[in-house]
Amino acid sequence: MKIDTHIHLYDPATKLSWPQPGTPLYRKVSASDFLTVGEKHNFSKAVVVECATEIENNMHMLETSQEEEAVLAVIAYIDMKSPEFTQIYDRYSQFSKFRGLRYRYNSSDGCTDDVRKNIAYLSGKRANIIELHGSYQELIQLSELVLENPDVQFIIEHVGCIVIDGKEVPEVYINFLKRMSLFDNVCMKLSAIICLSKEVPAPTELSYYLPVLEANWNVFGDERLIFGSDWPVLELKGTYDEAVGLTEEYLRSKSLDSMDKVMYRNAMRIYS
Repeated sequence: MKIDTHIHLYDPATKLSWPQPGTPLYRKVSASDFLTVGEKHNFSKAVVVECATEIENNMHMLETSQEEEAVLAVIAYIDMKSPEFTQIYDRYSQFSKFRGLRYRYNSSDGCTDDVRKNIAYLSGKRANIIELHGSYQELIQLSELVLENPDVQFIIEHVGCIVIDGKEVPEVYINFLKRMSLFDNVCMKLSAIICLSKEVPAPTELSYYLPVLEANWNVFGDERLIFGSDWPVLELKGTYDEAVGLTEEYLRSKSLDSMDKVMYRNAMRIYS
């Protein structure tokens, strides 16, 4: 068995703020749809990551995921600055698959004292994961936040949202990886690799993605990397088969044990 740690499930009938009508993604996306693309690669389980900011839609996602065998965990959303943060978090916590929150960081908003207080609320809780979404140039500003919360598990999504262009990664990106890897409570999600491609459609040669994959491997190793596809968003630039195939081709060059860790065992440990 393998675990895809980054998929989105949604139904436009619930009046989502995303995706927008008229786009290729504007359709109902269910767990059974995921299994259709995932099972031929031995993906029978997944982590669902929020795609809506509305509390009602997050509650709906948490509730409907309870009965979905393919869903192992849910990462939801709360406005980190909300004065009702703890009450909303406690509402989400009634659902056994709730594991944490997505923090869409923008440096123009900053990491305020309210944000720090609210993230600290997760310490010691079962749902103690914060998934960091944003560009690596901005996410490095959160290193102090990570240091302040050793009992919170931080996951960097989408390899720090670096644009993949087949070229060597910039030194500032290497410095970001090294800085964040200093903290034992940080891991990296090898997700949205197809989505990050500068070219459309995304190239299918591993060499195009190799500089980014190697940079992350050299810093985080096989104990702190996890796989995520970003399905169905990846369909804007490629296919699920390509996303899995490229990642597994790379991991296979390391070892089968490493591939098992990144594709399964690490996710079981990190998401509990």
